[in-house]
Amino acid sequence: MGRAAKYTDESILDAAIALVAEEGVAAATVSAIARRLGAPSGSIYHRFPSRDLLLATLWLRTVQQFQQGFLTALDDEDLLAAAREAVRHSVEWSAAHPSEAALMAMYRRDDLIARWPEELGDELARLNDDVTRAVRRFAEAHFGVLDAATVGRTWFALVHIPYAAVRDALRSPRAAAWLPDAVLSASLGVLMSDDRAGAASATTGPQSARRAWPGLTRNYSDADPRAEGAVRPPADSSGGVASTAASAGSAGISRTRRSAESRT
Repeated sequence: MGRAAKYTDESILDAAIALVAEEGVAAATVSAIARRLGAPSGSIYHRFPSRDLLLATLWLRTVQQFQQGFLTALDDEDLLAAAREAVRHSVEWSAAHPSEAALMAMYRRDDLIARWPEELGDELARLNDDVTRAVRRFAEAHFGVLDAATVGRTWFALVHIPYAAVRDALRSPRAAAWLPDAVLSASLGVLMSDDRAGAASATTGPQSARRAWPGLTRNYSDADPRAEGAVRPPADSSGGVASTAASAGSAGISRTRRSAESRT
């Protein structure tokens, strides 16, 4: 049986993120990572031919770690709890991991696919599949219909509102104490509001829904569920977002997935 590798991919990536956390992305050079591990630089290059590929792999791992928390939150059968925890996760994770958030500013998924098609292409292409499925399941369970309007509305509430709010908060030297409650209220408000978009899509089809919600449905068609790339938190690294969450009314969203499925 072969001898176990002394320096694994994971240990190298762990050393890299530790350097990022302590000194910023620029500090994560191959030589610095090697010193951190007590390894020769050749051992790093043996697994990662370049620093760029190492950091791209670290980016991929970081996005997957963020997504796992989002998926766990959204898996709750109580839809109110699921929505609340998914939104809270985006705010809390970004506050607790400012270095990882800074790392995410370095790349876009499509750029990495083009640059590293053999090394990372397949994994990057599937990166957002689980999140896409989870958002679609939530949309169908909550709204009782799955179409471009309800999927777009769910993405907007659970992903884009927290993303925008935390991004702006991380740029500020002092976080607003009211922000977490406001983000949660805004996200749940989108999900619970009684507007005409859902009725339009249910009674007159997707075209009417797109006219009602042009900005939300444009990019979330069934044609390419991977088109939006990775769901990830804001990329700024200044930190300082509080981690409380508001209590919100449960009207319209407190149905469980089980009760929603029983009606189909």
